[in-house]
Amino acid sequence: MLARFFLIIILSVASIISCGGKANSPPAVPSTPAGPEYGYEDSVYNFSTSAQDPDGDNISIRFSWGNGDTSAWSSMVASGQSISASYAFSDTGRYNITAQAKDENENVSNWSASHSIRILVLGANNYPDAPARPSGPATGKVDSFYSFSTSSYDPDGDSVAIRFAWGDGDTSNWSNFVANNSVVVDSHFWPAEGSYYIRAQAKDIHGALSPWSAIKTIAIVTNYPPNRPSTPSGPSTGVVDSSYLFSSSATDPDGDTVSIRFAWGDGDTSAWSYYVNSGNPVHMYHSWRNPGTYYIRAQAKDGKGVVSDWSDRKQIVIYTQPNNPPNRPSRPAGPDIGRVDSIYFYTSSVTDPDGDSISIRFAWGDGDTSIWSPYVPSGGSVSLSHSWSYPGFYYINAQAKDKKGALSQWSDSLEIRIYW
Repeated sequence: MLARFFLIIILSVASIISCGGKANSPPAVPSTPAGPEYGYEDSVYNFSTSAQDPDGDNISIRFSWGNGDTSAWSSMVASGQSISASYAFSDTGRYNITAQAKDENENVSNWSASHSIRILVLGANNYPDAPARPSGPATGKVDSFYSFSTSSYDPDGDSVAIRFAWGDGDTSNWSNFVANNSVVVDSHFWPAEGSYYIRAQAKDIHGALSPWSAIKTIAIVTNYPPNRPSTPSGPSTGVVDSSYLFSSSATDPDGDTVSIRFAWGDGDTSAWSYYVNSGNPVHMYHSWRNPGTYYIRAQAKDGKGVVSDWSDRKQIVIYTQPNNPPNRPSRPAGPDIGRVDSIYFYTSSVTDPDGDSISIRFAWGDGDTSIWSPYVPSGGSVSLSHSWSYPGFYYINAQAKDKKGALSQWSDSLEIRIYW
C-alpha cells in the first residue's frame, strides 16, 4: 500500500513537470545546400548547409543526394553552425541535393530546398543543359506573329543551336549555332484560339541534344477583353435613400465599344449600360436603403460579349441622417507682424451644425497648406505654427472638415507682414 502511494506521488509530479514544461520545437528547415553545379562521375564534391533551432538546441544534419542515397547524420553542432558532407556520384545525370536537420531530442525538420548538380563524363562530349523556359507574351491574337527567346548552357563550352516546339504540332527549324549561353529568338503565329505550350530544345555542334525546357504558355484569342475599368468615381459619403452618381471608363485593346456595369456592394448589381466608345465614361445612379460602408466596383464588356476583370473598389459610407459641413471657421488669430524664419502660432475655431468633431488646416499664403489637425469637439479651437522664408505680405486662412469628411468654406484672411 505504501509503495502504491509513493508511485502515485511520483507519477503526479512527473505529470505536473510534463504539463508545465515548454514543448520542444523541431529545427528550422536547413538552408539550400551550397556546392558545385557541375562535376564529373566518381569525383568527390563537398556540400554544406546550416539550420537554426528555435530552442537553441544542438543539431545534426543529413543530406539526400538525389539518387536514392542519404548520408548518415552528422555529429551534433551548435544551432546555426555550418555542416559539410562530401559525396561522389557514380553515374552521369542531374541530381537534386536536399538537407534535413534534427535536434538533440530527435525532433526532425522538413527537407530543404534543393541544390542541383549535373554530373558529366570526363573527356567526352556532354549534351547541353535544357534551355531556359522561353520568355515572351502570355496572350496573343489569332494569325499574329509573336517572338520568344531562350538560351542554353553547354558544359563543354560548345556553341549551340535551339529549336522551339510551338504546342500546335509544329516545331521550328534549328537556329544557327550561337556562342554558348547566347540568346536565340524565333517567332510563330497560331491560326486558332486556344492555350499553347511552348518548349525549347538545344543541340551542340556535335549533335548532342538537351532535354526539353520547361513550358511557356500562351493563350491565343480572336478578341481581347476590355481592360480593367477605372476605379469608380463619386462621393465618399451619403445618406440612406438618396441617389448618388458614379462613373467609370474602360478601354478596349481592339478598339471595340464597351458597356459597363456597377456592383454596389449591397448585393445589387446594375444592368449593363448602353455601349460607348472605348475610353468614354459611363455614369449611373444608386441609392442605399441601410446605413453602412459599401464598396463599389465596375466591370466592362465589349461589343463581342467578352468581359473584363472587376475594377478596384470605391468606398462610400452611408449615414442615417444628412451630414452638414462645418460652419466657416473664425478668422485666424495670431501675430500680424513677424520676421523671416521665426515660428508663429495661429488659432481658429469652428462649430459643426450636426455636432460632429472637427479638424482644421491653415493656408499660409506662401503656397503652403498645413496638414489637418487632430479632431476636436465642435466649437473647439486649433492652434498650428508656421514660419515664412521671405519678407512680404501673407494672407492666412483656415478651413474645417468634420468626421464624415464634409468641408467648410475658407475663413476670412488674417494679413501678416514679414520683415528680414
